[in-house]
Amino acid sequence: YADLLSGRSLKLDPMTLAFGKLDENAIAADFGGAGFDADDKDGIEALLLARPGSPFNLSKLEYRELEALASGSASGWTLNEQTVGAVNGALAGLLYRRYRDYRRDGLDGIAPYARGNGQQVLPGELLRLAVPPDSILADEFPDFARALLTYPRHSEELESRFYWVKQYIAGERNLALMHCLFLPGDDFAGVAMRWYYIGRGTDAAQVLVGLARQDDATLMITAEQLASPQLTGVFAGRRRRRTHSNLDAVTARLFEALRNH
Repeated sequence: YADLLSGRSLKLDPMTLAFGKLDENAIAADFGGAGFDADDKDGIEALLLARPGSPFNLSKLEYRELEALASGSASGWTLNEQTVGAVNGALAGLLYRRYRDYRRDGLDGIAPYARGNGQQVLPGELLRLAVPPDSILADEFPDFARALLTYPRHSEELESRFYWVKQYIAGERNLALMHCLFLPGDDFAGVAMRWYYIGRGTDAAQVLVGLARQDDATLMITAEQLASPQLTGVFAGRRRRRTHSNLDAVTARLFEALRNH
């Protein structure tokens, strides 16, 4: 499992485009590599013009900050070094605040996504629903389930790593914040990969694997969660199948990591 905690598994993952490791002393500048390339005009323009109801996962405050940035020039904006720097600075600040709030408050600290017509999505609640109290995972691995639901409380025995990641999620290039958790034990081990912020299209994703020794056998329980209410229409089923195929691959890697631990 050292590959999972070191980030090597991300480096080897063909779905990963770029990533950066974050520690407890991370600042906004540590998210600089997550920004746009200088020639990505379409991506920059889409973010600057985003409003509630767009495919982006942003809070009301984040939308207002981007709107203020876009309207900062009376003549509109042009793609130049100054614009790219301003947008990437705003994006780094956004990611840093979400990372800081999650590390401090866990699922309760994830800011809601503003949708059209005043509606919002609560990604923290979506992730919480992945481990209901009557689930097999909660029944067989109560310590692991409690650690997942109450992080950062009850996390004394957890090993955690945090990353910003550019990767393909649901078949699209995306930007995400990831929390990798590992709970070791004499007769038990659990590992999780939690995408607690995803830039667009998919609201939340999580893969959980638990292994326990039972007599001469090993019990394995897996759970994959993809929360993506934005996937609607004729292509939704195809995109969900592709995404779950990606999550299946992640689950297989987590199982191998635990089995070899």
